[in-house]
Amino acid sequence: MNCSVSVHHASKSHFSDNLLSRVSLVTTFLCSVLFYQIGFSQTVHKQFNAPSTSLPTHYYRWNYFDINNIKATINNYGPFADYLRTSSAGLEWPKGSRKTALFSAGIWIAGIHRPTGELRTAIQYYQSEYQAGPIAGVFNTTTIDSTVISDPSDNRYRVYKLNKTYSDTMADSQQWPGDLGAPYIDVNANGTWERGIDKPNIFADQLLWSVYNDAFYKNRDVVKRTKPMGIEIQASYFGWDYVFLKDIMFLRWKVINKSNAYYDSVFFGIWNDPDLGNLNDDGIGVDISRNLVYTYNCDDVDQGANGYQLSPPAYGIVLLQGPNKKTSMRDSAYFNDSWHRGFQSLQITSFVPTFSLTDCDDCDILFFAHHMYNMLNGFNAEGTPFIDPHTTTPTKFVFSGDPVTQVGWYQSDSLSIGGTDVRGVVSAGPFTFAPNDTQEVIAAIILSQKENRLASITKLRFVTDLTREFFYDKYQIFENTPPAEDISSAPQEFFLTQNFPNPFNPTTTISFAVPDMGNPLPTKLAIYDVLGRTVSVLINQSISAGLHSVEWNAAGLASGVYYYSLSIGGMVQTKKMILQR
Repeated sequence: MNCSVSVHHASKSHFSDNLLSRVSLVTTFLCSVLFYQIGFSQTVHKQFNAPSTSLPTHYYRWNYFDINNIKATINNYGPFADYLRTSSAGLEWPKGSRKTALFSAGIWIAGIHRPTGELRTAIQYYQSEYQAGPIAGVFNTTTIDSTVISDPSDNRYRVYKLNKTYSDTMADSQQWPGDLGAPYIDVNANGTWERGIDKPNIFADQLLWSVYNDAFYKNRDVVKRTKPMGIEIQASYFGWDYVFLKDIMFLRWKVINKSNAYYDSVFFGIWNDPDLGNLNDDGIGVDISRNLVYTYNCDDVDQGANGYQLSPPAYGIVLLQGPNKKTSMRDSAYFNDSWHRGFQSLQITSFVPTFSLTDCDDCDILFFAHHMYNMLNGFNAEGTPFIDPHTTTPTKFVFSGDPVTQVGWYQSDSLSIGGTDVRGVVSAGPFTFAPNDTQEVIAAIILSQKENRLASITKLRFVTDLTREFFYDKYQIFENTPPAEDISSAPQEFFLTQNFPNPFNPTTTISFAVPDMGNPLPTKLAIYDVLGRTVSVLINQSISAGLHSVEWNAAGLASGVYYYSLSIGGMVQTKKMILQR
């Protein structure tokens, strides 16, 4: 029996056949028994729960994000790197290279229905519980009201695509669905989309948009048939072909509760199945301070026909804006392109691999809705806490160590598994989702590549910091932005990023680049209050060229505005930050 090919890329799209699915489950069981007997600690297959009652796949409509070095396959049912269209990985990088970084990806939402206490889910896994189109009214979660569900075969519910600098998407521009929620410029400021007067809001070099919902009951057996939540999602995918942005795709989801029900203890998750070149030597991890989940090569050489060879890149998904929840007026949150008092923007609250880390073979398989919900809460599928082998304490962030510095729990350390075919879900929650509430979540996919696998991780982290600053600057290219090719482990330019998080309480991270001038440069990083008094000196010594980060703990200080200033070899940059208790 060849367990390693029980489910593999070439056969992934064939699992809608019930007989083959049953054979696969039997094979999976036999393989798991064999693995247990010979001491293996990981599975080598991918499990698919193909819905047998879902809508025909010919209702699917695809388009491509391809404005820069990324080519991603977008499905109008929600996946933003869709293997169903390509019968292979859904994201190619660099575009035209036939090298791939991401097989499939989508969002997970789950919460407790009020007043029944039922768990309800909406999930994009290898198949989707969503269908194209909006919910045209209030969805009754008791009667499962089908009268408000749009016809997914309607061509209006495709993936629209606009380019800013050239007009190969004229039809989508002329038919832009502003009335469905697509972003537009309200030319006459009357608050209503009027075709022929108002214009599509093409705020990036390329913008793709679609709308879908979870209300179709027969799509519900991806994680074994919970009732629909009654949510509509308006999804935007956008990017730029400029400086470091050439290797980034932004994702924005407006999630609207169009049902008659409240949902408590709701979690929003981003699930992805990275295949970074050769998929069998990948590692996955989480950088909690940056809200970043990333994939890297565990070997120095990414071998094979699909491999990146001597310079394996790093791939990441960063949560730029999480769901928000109402708190006290002491808090503030960034959403809808501005800061709002009285709210808190949720950061990532867990990261869980969805491949087995133990001899429990079904701990990575979404057989039932509670498996998914356990993972969103930071446990394995069975609801058992993960234990950090270095600290022997429970954690909701698996592989939160650093493979670059070799500190903490990371996938390829001596206490963990080595490179393998990885998947994982990062979540943010909990929050309450009331009828008519809208949550806006924004993330970015980032690719980076340098001379070796660890340098690629370092560059990924620095580009993540630049991306966050670009986001908070409302997508404006800021001064002193280094070209993409100059962002490296030995940068040629002096650069200071905006601290994150900001506002913060009480810790925040500051990143900066020391240019390569041949010798270490005298470097001072200091914190000042509004009167110019020194609060703290974080660095005051000669620093070697490279990308650096430092964490500042403001415990004991009063809320308010502070400034941080970086001086390197006579060059000075200063930025403002806010301590908000």
